[in-house]
This record gives sequence, C-alpha cells and structure tokens, in this order.
Amino acid sequence: MGKKIEIIIGEEKGIAELFEEKAPKYVEALWNALPLDGIVSHANFSGEEMSIPTPELTRVKENIAYKTCPGDLGYGAGKGSGLIVYYGNLSVTKPGCVFGRITGNLEGIQKEGRRVWKERGKKMVIRKLEE
Repeated sequence: MGKKIEIIIGEEKGIAELFEEKAPKYVEALWNALPLDGIVSHANFSGEEMSIPTPELTRVKENIAYKTCPGDLGYGAGKGSGLIVYYGNLSVTKPGCVFGRITGNLEGIQKEGRRVWKERGKKMVIRKLEE
C-alpha cells in the first residue's frame, strides 16, 4: 500500500493517496517534512482552490497538469512554494504539479474550502497517515 496523508481543515478530515510514481521527488520531500500546517489562502480568480505556504521542498516540477480534478493535490515549486488543494471547479491559467488525490471525505474538504472563501484565517494541518 502506498503513502497516505491526512488533511485537516476546521472540523473535517480528508485522506489522500500520494502519487509516488508520478511525483517521486516531491512525495519523498513532503513525507520527510511532515507534519505541516498553515493558514489557508483561497484562490481569488481561478476557482475552487486553496493552499498553505510550505518550505521549499523541491524545485523539480513533476506530473505537470493543465487540467486538475476535484480532490487533486498540487504544489508550487521554487519561490512561493505551497501545497494546493484543488477541490472543485477551476479555470487555471498556468499548470500545476499534481502529487496526490483526496480519496476519503472529499465532500467535507469541499465544504471547508467553500467556508474558507468566506471565513478567512482557517488552519490546515497535513500529517502522515500511519496504518
């Protein structure tokens, strides 16, 4: 079984599978840096996307995608690093680097994402899911 993480926002917890084959360098760097937390920022123009700032985990861009699906997890490489949760409809202007997908409780994460748009200052926690 592959690596999984838990994403906690507000009262909701989501489970995500990491794409170890598609984004091996980022997944390894993220795994070694966990747990991470931060105040959530919501996209202003692209749609249903939220993120937290992270330390620069890698400058390597892996699994670049112009189209993401609800539940995909992405990252910004290099300056302005961050972990991104694509939770709904998007109209992106630049590609993202996708490293995982929420497979458990996407609905709850979507609910919190929509709440973050209105209620700023929410915290996101990302940690290893040890089974």
